[in-house]
Formats: sequence, structure tokens, C-alpha cells
Amino acid sequence: MEELPSTQQAGMDLGRSTVEIPSSSLLLAELNATYKSLGLNVVVSVPESVDEYNQLAGTTDAALNDATDSTVYRSVLNVFREAVVAAIAEDTGTARIVKYKLDAEGNPVLDDETKEKIVDTEESAGAYMRRVAGDSPEKFQSIADSVAKTLVFDPKVKERAAAGPKDLAKRYKEAAQGIIDAGLEVAQAVASELASKHSIVVEVFTTEDADGETIIDQPKTIESLGNAIRVDQTKVNLASQYTKGLV
Repeated sequence: MEELPSTQQAGMDLGRSTVEIPSSSLLLAELNATYKSLGLNVVVSVPESVDEYNQLAGTTDAALNDATDSTVYRSVLNVFREAVVAAIAEDTGTARIVKYKLDAEGNPVLDDETKEKIVDTEESAGAYMRRVAGDSPEKFQSIADSVAKTLVFDPKVKERAAAGPKDLAKRYKEAAQGIIDAGLEVAQAVASELASKHSIVVEVFTTEDADGETIIDQPKTIESLGNAIRVDQTKVNLASQYTKGLV
């Protein structure tokens, strides 16, 4: 398993108070669990209960703290990175660097269906921040604060959807638009179904119109739903390659 930085190492102050457990009362972990690393099975002796975990860690709330940190690092912050970069790009007008797939002659490769250029690589969130912020990322703190207010802590979601290509294919945008046109309840139902099916986060963003009525924030929701549809179609197509002729 990937080692996560401790709360102190990450520079986070959550105002936690803990009670240390004397080392003389520590229990021995006797449950064996098998993990995978480098394609090999790794059998690790692990705690059998939350109480035993806390005993081994030496504090009364170690299991809760570690589980919380794990969810934040593995999912919530992934969403934050993509969202804050998008917000900064919109605010500054400086877009992420995108490279497109090229053929042998150096010409962009086009999607067979949409005839749009196919994204090869996109500048990472970290590289983008180093380029636009340099040594002063704090100048974007107000944007970060706004983004943070939209984050959802959801331990049920084990993996956040990877950010889709900057130029989402037209067919995915059109599919998302069709869902949005069916109304807020339909969009939320589809988002919930896709999120459950693939263990990803699919958000339907809302705003208010001039009359104070709740409506769908279409640009954001098209990207969110469109990327989820892309994930769904990719996985379906991959599965069909392996099951063809078998089912």
C-alpha cells in the first residue's frame, strides 16, 4: 500500500487531540491479509479490529485519523487539484499545455467520429502551478478557498475519476447535454448511477437564475457528466474486446 504522509508532515492542523496508549498495552496483530505489489502477493499481518489498530498506533483515535487522511489524500485532493487548476486557468487566461497525437508526417491525428484532434498528453496540475505561480502559490489562495467549499468528503468513493482530456470529444458533450436537457432530477439520477457503477464522483453543479430558482450549471456539469460517460464507454468497449465470442 502507498505510504501516506502524516497530518503533521502534510502541514495540516485539524485541531485533533489524542490520548496516547502506553506501549506496555500494545497488542500483536495476528490477522494475515494479502496485498498486491509489483505483480506479487504480499502477506501482511494486520489488526483485526479498530481497537487493535489504535493500540498498535499508540493513540485512541488513530484509525479514524488515518482513514480520514487516506480519503482526503486519495480522493478529495485529487478533485481539488483539477478543480483549482481549472479555476486558475479561467481567472488568469493561462490554459494548461496540451499536446496532440501526431501521425508519421507530424500532422494531428483526428478522431474517426468527431474529426477532432486527439489529445495525447496534458500538462499536469503540479507543472501548471509551477509555471503560473512560481514560488508564490499563495496568491491563488482565495481561489483555492472557493474551490474547497465545493469539495465533498465521501469515504464510499474509493477512486476519483481521472481528469478527462481538455478537449472532451463532441459526442460526450452532446450526450451530457441531452441528459441536462431532461432536467435536474434526471441529471442527478444519471450522475448517481454512473458514480455507483464505476466508483467515481460525478457531480451535477447547480446555480440560481434571476428569479432565485435552482438550475443546472451547464458548462461545469457537461464536463463532469461528459467525462463520466467517457469512462463508462471506455470500460464497456474494453470489456467487449475481451468477452467477444465468449458471451
